[in-house]
Amino acid sequence: MVDLLHLVNSTAMMAMIALIYGIVQRRAWAKPLRHGLLGATFGLGAVFSMLQPLYDHAGTIADARTLFLGFAGAFLGPVGAIVALLVGTAGRLVIGANQSAAMGILAMALAGIFGLLWIPVRRWLDLNGVAGMLLLGSMISLALAALFFVPLSPEVAPRTGLISLLAGYNLAGSLILGGLLHRERRIATREREALHSAATDPLTGLLNRRSFEDRYRAADDRPGSRGTSLLLVDLDHFKSINDTFGHSAGDEILRIAAQKLKAEVRDCDSVLRIGGEEFAVLLPDTPAADAERVGERLCLAMRLSCAVEGAGTISITASIGGTWCRRKSADLARLSRAADEALYAAKRQGRNRAVFHRNTLT
Repeated sequence: MVDLLHLVNSTAMMAMIALIYGIVQRRAWAKPLRHGLLGATFGLGAVFSMLQPLYDHAGTIADARTLFLGFAGAFLGPVGAIVALLVGTAGRLVIGANQSAAMGILAMALAGIFGLLWIPVRRWLDLNGVAGMLLLGSMISLALAALFFVPLSPEVAPRTGLISLLAGYNLAGSLILGGLLHRERRIATREREALHSAATDPLTGLLNRRSFEDRYRAADDRPGSRGTSLLLVDLDHFKSINDTFGHSAGDEILRIAAQKLKAEVRDCDSVLRIGGEEFAVLLPDTPAADAERVGERLCLAMRLSCAVEGAGTISITASIGGTWCRRKSADLARLSRAADEALYAAKRQGRNRAVFHRNTLT
């Protein structure tokens, strides 16, 4: 029988893992990093369950480690499952390396695989909520049942009573841990969406002015950077497009221009909409000569003939002003003023051109 203290400790561990899950998922870190860190957390949960087993006799340890490995696969994908398995395996070998340990490690690996398979199976069966969690608990328990088909010595062979006990634990644990993780995931998703909305222009999907300072600071903080360049891009005679073809056509032109700008720069560059028809392109680790070439290329790329529903084909051009500063030599306001001066020079010279501010900021 599972004693009350064991249940309390296990529930507390599940709650702690769910709390960590929510905290990490709220961070704007790369997905592989988040899933790797959480995989280690689930792996530590498996180690904790080994230290407080449901059954421990003659070197055979029966515990709920497969629950944590199955959830790592189901909620974190391959990266999380692999990291969890590595941590769980290391923990089991520290506790003791024997034939029983090999069986336990195999059970963890199978649980991770069944956890990964749970996602397509759940979608195929169209199961959500409690039914989905019971399905996950059942699939994790299949990892234990599969051990009956593995040739092992009688001393460490799985026993029907233990398998039944662990299967029941997996079903109950899936309801508890699954409910906690789903709650944290919903909260984390809402918070990330709110942050994304606050930093994103709803029309073009680009970053907005609120993100400008953060992106510049990140670019300026790059160790070994050759400096940061800024290009300001302004669509020529945009007001006449709105007046002639209507605001819906103008909105479509802005979306097309935004997509074109993003397609023409590197992944590490930032394209932002900072005004009505004005965009900014931040080029980290980019010296002046390179940025000047980028400005010329963008000017050519923005000479577009745009097919707009209800308005036919609309031709657009853009004026571009750019500047550059050494690392840690200027704030964003100063950099923006220099780029703005170059932009106005481009307009004075007839628009549809790129002008680079050659008096670099140092």
